[in-house]
Amino acid sequence: MIRLLCAGLAGLALAGCAADGDAPKERAAAAREVVIPNFNGIIAGRESYFYHQFWGDCSALDHGHGRNYVWGHWRMPLEAVSYKLRPSEEGAGFMVEFVCKKGEACIESGFMEDLPERIKSHIIPFENTGYANVYLSRVEELKAACKAAAGG
Repeated sequence: MIRLLCAGLAGLALAGCAADGDAPKERAAAAREVVIPNFNGIIAGRESYFYHQFWGDCSALDHGHGRNYVWGHWRMPLEAVSYKLRPSEEGAGFMVEFVCKKGEACIESGFMEDLPERIKSHIIPFENTGYANVYLSRVEELKAACKAAAGG
């Protein structure tokens, strides 16, 4: 009797495995579709530059300054801004300047999560070109990933 019961359960298990054989592939494909391109954890340098935080996704690039962005928070629409790298006007470090492509005030500005103002440009300071180039390469990777995710 026990052998018969075990054989029956084994048969059910095998039948279930055969019927569900493609499920892991389908789940993996679904998981790939849900992945939203993004990045975070990029820093602008050491010492005082350390308080600049960056993250982004297909909708926007964010720059927060200070703990919980209490010294400033800017959100730049990913496809609505262009940027250029240039030496800092203070003589130390480098800056990445984001500008709204159409000349309108497209960058959200404020503190913490309150972003009531709209501005036309925003400058991010970096300790050196190495930090700036890491950030800009992540921005370009994000743009390419977002374009691919959108089917383009």
